[in-house]
Amino acid sequence: MNAKNGISRELLYHISQGAFAERLSQNQRKEIHISSELDEFLDEKLEEGKQIILTGNPGDGKTQYIMMEKEEYDGFFLKDGSTWEPSELIEEWNEAYSENRKGILAINDGPLQRLINDFSGDFEFLNDVDHMMENQIVMDDGYEHPNEDIILIDLSKRSVLSTKIVKQAIEKLTTVHDTSEEMDKHISYNAEKLSQEEIKNSLSQMLSYIGVIDSSVTMRDLLNFIAYCINGGKKEEVENFDEDLKFYNLAYEGRGKLFDLFREHIDPKVLTHPYLDSVLWSETEEGMEFNDSDYDAEQVQKEFLRKKRRFLFGDKKVDEIGTKEVYDKTNENFLNYRNNANLQPREKTEQLIQWLNSYFIPESDMTNSLLLWFSHNFRSKENQVIISREEAHTDKFQYKVPKLNSEISDAITFHSNQYVLEYDPGQDFNRKPKMKIDKNLHETLSSLDLGVPYVMRDEKVERKILNFMEEIQKREIGDETRAKIRMKDTETGDITKIKVNNDEFSLSGI
Repeated sequence: MNAKNGISRELLYHISQGAFAERLSQNQRKEIHISSELDEFLDEKLEEGKQIILTGNPGDGKTQYIMMEKEEYDGFFLKDGSTWEPSELIEEWNEAYSENRKGILAINDGPLQRLINDFSGDFEFLNDVDHMMENQIVMDDGYEHPNEDIILIDLSKRSVLSTKIVKQAIEKLTTVHDTSEEMDKHISYNAEKLSQEEIKNSLSQMLSYIGVIDSSVTMRDLLNFIAYCINGGKKEEVENFDEDLKFYNLAYEGRGKLFDLFREHIDPKVLTHPYLDSVLWSETEEGMEFNDSDYDAEQVQKEFLRKKRRFLFGDKKVDEIGTKEVYDKTNENFLNYRNNANLQPREKTEQLIQWLNSYFIPESDMTNSLLLWFSHNFRSKENQVIISREEAHTDKFQYKVPKLNSEISDAITFHSNQYVLEYDPGQDFNRKPKMKIDKNLHETLSSLDLGVPYVMRDEKVERKILNFMEEIQKREIGDETRAKIRMKDTETGDITKIKVNNDEFSLSGI
């Protein structure tokens, strides 16, 4: 912790306040640099003379990588194209492109898209850049790169909360060189604790778990979170500090996207485990030694939650219970399904078709085609019915998992937090309808057999399903004189089937 090559408390403080890379010195950037496959990729492509575009969101690490590479190479290095006047930026960029000057341009995705919209008619290479932006993530092999001189990497697609990156960030930020040699001050205590292998592993696992749920966390978010867990946003060390300044409590107190996600998904009040909770509660009561007359349930609960936070961080043991047993159950079904190589894509497609049919017709085992439902006035007071009259054969659907295109697959780590059911009508359509299935939608579909009443289902989930079906329905218009029409009452769940044969109608049950 006191190694001379560690970071200073002052730098740790700036990071805990969300410092921008532009404000750091080159030495400071080196001290906090998280090396990954991107470093090697950038070196290789610059050696080949490529122009690299780093885009994404603020805080993704674009400036950090540019400043690290600029020190090693001569070329075209523009660290923030978002601040330039667009006409001046495109002239500067075009000049470098025309002269085949290698280098890196950093620009947020919004300004880059505006640049493409405004100038692609005059600068042909911007159309290639637009194609690269649209195809960072693909569903199939066979991606054709449109311009061998330019590579675009959208850092917002990078899985920052991968275990490898998180552990490296912890190791960088816990090596603070100007702290106490003892653990009697809060920064020294927290840095020492978080550097311990078991605690570091537990925190990495929790953040990786969050990454499966939400992949939009930036590198700045991650560094800010870890730094705050060490210093609590304070530059000076605090002696005789209390529980509030310990890492497992600070993780729930900071401000920012990752703190919000941590509080939401690693909430010890919500993550229940009967045996663990009974052990910690009994231990808490015994430790506080109340008399019958002065028992304080609120105080017991406060101390119980502290113990549970310590457990989740790996700082407290309870028999043979692992921390992941407490919080990882909600991701387990989703990940097992997505990652199950023994279940072929065709089998997964049929399973999804069956689930979607069961959503509207309980206990349906129909896998050969998808019944298509629609509603013009979704759940309004005027219209409490949804209707199905078309269906699409299962052969027109494919289960797919998003991945990086082949040009940048070695540049960054990408873990998809969803899979996709894609409809292909078998004709040359520019856009194939896709339904993105994240953990929440997967849990809804896979738990239909639990018998959740129809009226208690999530309206946003149902709207997503109906939007997908309504897109497909435009390609599946059948015979207008013969049909089987189903009407579902969205309040009762009752379904009526109407058979139409020319001008003859008949009603029946399902």
